[in-house]
Formats: sequence, structure tokens, C-alpha cells
Amino acid sequence: MRHLMIMAVALLLICTCASCQTADRSRDDAISSALKEMVIASSDDLKSYTFFMKMELDMALENLSSGQSQRLQTRSIGFGLVNMTDEALKLVMASLTLAPGDEGNSSAVALEEYLQNETIYIKMNGDWTALTLSGLGGAWSRQNPLEQQADMLNLSRLTLIGSEMVEGEECYKVRAEVDIASYADLLSREAAAYVPFLPMNIPDLFHNASLEVHYWISKESHLIKRADISEILFMTAPSMEQLA
Repeated sequence: MRHLMIMAVALLLICTCASCQTADRSRDDAISSALKEMVIASSDDLKSYTFFMKMELDMALENLSSGQSQRLQTRSIGFGLVNMTDEALKLVMASLTLAPGDEGNSSAVALEEYLQNETIYIKMNGDWTALTLSGLGGAWSRQNPLEQQADMLNLSRLTLIGSEMVEGEECYKVRAEVDIASYADLLSREAAAYVPFLPMNIPDLFHNASLEVHYWISKESHLIKRADISEILFMTAPSMEQLA
């Protein structure tokens, strides 16, 4: 059955190239569904993987009462190893935060995280903290980066852009149109499971967000080889209403 599914994907992709950019919504939806099924089927067989992450965060803060504003930039890099069989994870990350023009007051954070037997061990700047996740439904899924991407993939309509090489592998490059409302509700449920009194209205925060996502899916392994996610969030008084 899986071989037939992959063959169907190949035929759909060939039809896309031959269609000379004719706008056929049903055809695009069929390609989107086939790509999702291909990634999910391959991910189910995965036993372990490693990942590298790079994050850039630019913040513009404005006090509406005083009119004062401040800009902050955070740059982070991290490396992780995941054992799907044992549901274990290791993540090492370093972050630098600075205010443009005031780099002398920059701050750095080093983080080391381990997940084993439903307990997260976090070492931040030399201090260890343990957080037990037992009793929280789907705790492993929330910590597993692959399943996080799979959740976003399932909430998206995929559009094939073309092919590109990533680390020596030929990949399908696709654009993901994410269902923002469903994504916000998903994040809200996950945050509530961890921190019931989180001082933030996550659905309101993400409903006012813009999200641009691109995936590179390996043509050989049918796994996500790379993901680029760009978010613009506007944090306003309503999104912080739970602080009151």
C-alpha cells in the first residue's frame, strides 16, 4: 500500500509540471494530501534522529502610556538528539540577547535539556531543574520536534514550489498555508497543559499573527529535511488580559 501511495505522489508531481501553471484547486489539494501522507508514513518508521535549529527573534516594545520604545534582538542556536523508541531527548542551546546600539549590556543564556521517563531535566546557566510530566496527556509529543512539525503540517495546505538540494539531498520545496485559528487553539491547549495559569491569551495572540512556513521534504527518505518558519506577532493588552 505504501509503494502505491508513493507512486501516486510521483504521478501527481509529474502532472503538476505538465499542467503549465493551470490553477486547479482540486489537483493542488490532492498533491497536498499526498505529500502529508508520504511524510507521516515515513515518520512513523523513524527510530531516532538529530536536528539543528537556528532562531532569530526581533522585538519592538512600546509603552503606550509614556511613548517610550525599545528594540531587542535574540539569536539562538541549538542541537538535539531524539530517540523515538525510548522517548528520550537531549537538547543543547545557546542564546544571545542585545539591544541594538547598546551591545555592551548584552546577555547570554546556555541551556541543556534532557527528557527521560516523563521527566525533563533542565540546566540553565549552571543550575539544574527537574519537571515531571507524568499525568500530562501527550507530554512526549509536545517535546518531540518531529511531531510538532507534523502537527503544523496537518494544519496546513501545501503548495509545491519546486525542487532544491539540502545537505546533498534532493528535496521537494513546499509552502505551507497554516490554518492560524486551529494552530492557535493547538498551542493554547498545549500551554494550558504545562502552565494552567500562563499570563497570556494565546488564541488572541496568534489570531492576530502572520505565519509563513516552508518545508523541504527529502525525495529519498520522504522526511522533513528542513523547515523555515517566520512569525510576526503583535502583543497587545487583550492578549495579556489574563494578567489582570
